[in-house]
Amino acid sequence: MLERLARGSDTVRAPPIRSVRIAGQGGTGLRTWTLPAEDFAALWFGPANDRMPFPFRFLSRFALADEYEAHRTKTRDTFSADRFEDLHHALHIIAEPRARIEVYGRRGEREELRILGCIDGRPGVVASQRRGGDITLQLVSAEKVAGLVVDRLPEAGPGSKRVQRFATSALADDAPFVMRTDGVSEKARYAKIVNAPRASEGTLSVYAGPRHGDQRVTGTVRWYDLVGDGRYLETRTRDTIEVKPAALNDILARIHKALKASEMH
Repeated sequence: MLERLARGSDTVRAPPIRSVRIAGQGGTGLRTWTLPAEDFAALWFGPANDRMPFPFRFLSRFALADEYEAHRTKTRDTFSADRFEDLHHALHIIAEPRARIEVYGRRGEREELRILGCIDGRPGVVASQRRGGDITLQLVSAEKVAGLVVDRLPEAGPGSKRVQRFATSALADDAPFVMRTDGVSEKARYAKIVNAPRASEGTLSVYAGPRHGDQRVTGTVRWYDLVGDGRYLETRTRDTIEVKPAALNDILARIHKALKASEMH
């Protein structure tokens, strides 16, 4: 398991720092940092970044602007670019990626899933926010990003039901009621899936292009893990919704396909 390289405290005082080098394949090092959201925000916000990168969230605990600025200055001094060059490189990749993967969902009733993967040429970053606000950043080679994003999803086996397809026109609010030969309408069939109890669910989207410039979605997939059954992926086109049983490798394949499409952007 990757160890933390730097962890901030919950006070304005500068956080203790512990540096560890973790070797990767081919002699490429992996660097990991875990920071409270308050410290991440202090390093992140600036003229080019006026909001947190989705799907992360941040609500300052400081009531007064001067308290916030004091903490921001202290954090930037502690994690200065000359001492934490790789950390600032990771933040730059998040700010200006060529492609990115955004995951937002939930596990159970209370645990949110907030995961972000960013690629800028050969290097990449995988970041995730834990319950309570801490954000972990991992600087890796670009080819590892998709796999590490998938590794952070809940484990679940494929669902037991066959692939199902629905015409979007049949699910519209004003769609005429059409009964199938088995006596179940398209709306009722789809509602049975989407209203079933879920152990986890979420949406994963891949974007091509700069965060603050010309960008487009190259792939989106919705997953849900039905209690007592398994995982399903839902993908949509203008005319069709497809729901199919899937494993983690199926999600990984969708990401790779979307990332390949992003290279043509």
